[in-house]
Amino acid sequence: MANTPLIPKWHRELELFSGIKPMLILEGNVLDQYRYPVDGSVPQNTVLPLSGYLNTYFRDNGYDQVIFYSNLVGFVSPYDPDMLKRYAALTGTEIKNGAIPSEFKGNDANTAPNVIRRALGQQEAATVTVMEMASHYITTPERMDQQDVNSFNILLQSALSACPVRTTQGKKLNLLILLVNKLNDLPAWFYLNNPVCKVLTLEAPDRE
Repeated sequence: MANTPLIPKWHRELELFSGIKPMLILEGNVLDQYRYPVDGSVPQNTVLPLSGYLNTYFRDNGYDQVIFYSNLVGFVSPYDPDMLKRYAALTGTEIKNGAIPSEFKGNDANTAPNVIRRALGQQEAATVTVMEMASHYITTPERMDQQDVNSFNILLQSALSACPVRTTQGKKLNLLILLVNKLNDLPAWFYLNNPVCKVLTLEAPDRE
């Protein structure tokens, strides 16, 4: 008899809450690699970095595009460059050297939070935007300047106004995902008692 695949708790929570919460925070062991627990566009038990895992999961579940952001390079699509072209068209941005350059904070219309607000508010393509290394966007939550506060406020407003999109697999909610090492690297007011946010904890692997 084949072994039943071990599906991590956070994967089960991802399945549940990605349909009802437009903002997900994945905290903890976000730099590790994971075995993909089901058959899909990759074979079961394929070992993937978390970015590849999320890309596989959401593409297998009907999302049109999965885009990754870091404050070092901007928005990228490492698994399918065509997705970045569509993301740029939907958000009114331009690709330069394989990325959409974008700062996290500032007053420009193309700062990352403003681009994400347009991505979450459109209804043409079901979109997931993953903010990698989100722990490093600010110095500390206790030492935020007004531009830091404004940037997180725009992200919060973006999640509040996220739209569903019709796909071949039913309606999919545009999503914002933040990857953080520690939850308290983010301002508490951003996630505590937030009805549109769910925190998923990725535990370090046990001996088994």
